[in-house]
Amino acid sequence: MGGVRKHVIDSAAELSRRGYSVSVVSRFHSDDNEIGVKVTSIHDKGYEDLVRTDGDQQKTEEIFQKRVNASRRIHSIFGTLDDHTVVIAVQYGCLVDLEHAHLLKRTDRSFHLVGAYHSSWEYARTAGYYNLLQRLLSECDKSVFLTNEDHKKFQAEGNSNGVAIPNAIAGGTVRPRDQRRPAFAYVGRLHPEKGVRELVNVWAFSREVGTPLPPLRIFGTGPLQSELENLIQTEDLSEIVEIAGFTSEPQEVLANHVAVVSCSPREGFPMMLLEAGSVGTPCVVYDAGPGTREFAASHDAGFVVPLGDQRAFIKLALELFEDTERWSAKSESAKAAADQYAPDQIYNRWELLFAEISGIDLDTITNSTEVSMSKTEPSGRGREIRYALPASLDPQTTTLQFHFQRDVPIKSFVAIFRFWDATGSEIKEAVEGLTYSDFFNAQYVYVPSSDKFGIEQEMTMFLPTLPQAQRIELQIHPWDKQVDPRSAISGVFVTQRSELSTASFKLKESE
Repeated sequence: MGGVRKHVIDSAAELSRRGYSVSVVSRFHSDDNEIGVKVTSIHDKGYEDLVRTDGDQQKTEEIFQKRVNASRRIHSIFGTLDDHTVVIAVQYGCLVDLEHAHLLKRTDRSFHLVGAYHSSWEYARTAGYYNLLQRLLSECDKSVFLTNEDHKKFQAEGNSNGVAIPNAIAGGTVRPRDQRRPAFAYVGRLHPEKGVRELVNVWAFSREVGTPLPPLRIFGTGPLQSELENLIQTEDLSEIVEIAGFTSEPQEVLANHVAVVSCSPREGFPMMLLEAGSVGTPCVVYDAGPGTREFAASHDAGFVVPLGDQRAFIKLALELFEDTERWSAKSESAKAAADQYAPDQIYNRWELLFAEISGIDLDTITNSTEVSMSKTEPSGRGREIRYALPASLDPQTTTLQFHFQRDVPIKSFVAIFRFWDATGSEIKEAVEGLTYSDFFNAQYVYVPSSDKFGIEQEMTMFLPTLPQAQRIELQIHPWDKQVDPRSAISGVFVTQRSELSTASFKLKESE
């Protein structure tokens, strides 16, 4: 469906590019050839239509049998997976299917499970499945929400395993205003929940009140198509409102129009806005939730209109269309906003999440060849704690936080970073946090800003990196032999910051 489909296609491509083995499993029968990897379907062809229409006892029995068949397929697909696999369920219905097959609870499965919810807290409340959703997400290793606001709302009402990671969008070609069609565009599913009927009504109302809007082109397919075509005919809008059909190139379509419009009442984080922003196309949209406000309003990438306020929608749409200077400013802001959701940033956060829930060395997973670490240890070291770090982390936005469970002198420990290349050869060793690191014959950076650490005084350290490093290891060694790192350090956290949010993950000890 719409944005979820786009997210799956982009994620499959990007994670495959990063070296992961990716499989896509569709709930309903799918002949989708654009995802780029093989798609396996759980339910038989026709099941989706079968369950969405009324029927008799015979039909009920047919549905039951198809569900039994689906559970068998789920077991054949997921039942043999081990803890080297992360399953991402991109809608709560996927979690329902896993529960029916008794593969949802941690005690019933061997794989790691991420519940990625692609709508909003408000929508879950309104649609009536909120309590079910919270229960399903509680069984996952991690819950992923599209905005910080939604994450906080779910967290306030009991979700304890959540994190906010928005969808990603790759940059596109930005065209100047005079090279665009003088029209507005909508790109998405033609479904009642998307507010497309209301969008056509706004165009009809604009003519009724004497402030007609420029042409509107509606791209997409769905169950509302016939009804919308009839509405356009009834309202005599055929000359200015067009049902343009399905497009496989939404960014190209949006780059060719002056602005994107939507009257959707509820959204998670609309892919249409990200796609529009990536090509410098501003928006005029109803306030559909946190994702809409985060992208359009806070970044000045367009206008956000109160739900149902058709007059305000018309006024702002005309203002954007007629004021070329304001359009240019909004276009630049939209492109700058979309750049913050670039795949390099978003999928680094996904990889951190994979590393956290699996406890597996991220670089071993993502490299096509096995990397064997050097077994040579420098002299002068006692017991230590080791952590594997992702080599893809951005040092400009990443810090390490050392948390302590009691007060310890500043010279109790030394943090050592070791770097290996793709052949397994060690290329550098860096000692952090000591002024007398000549003992290890290594370079150092003195970071601590106080003479002791404790529960109220964590230690923050910048992350050193090497471009050619394929494997990084952090080692915590005791300097004072009377202090055991394991009895003093409660955890080491990787924190990655962006202008939009902060994600923090606790490292797991590696062998």
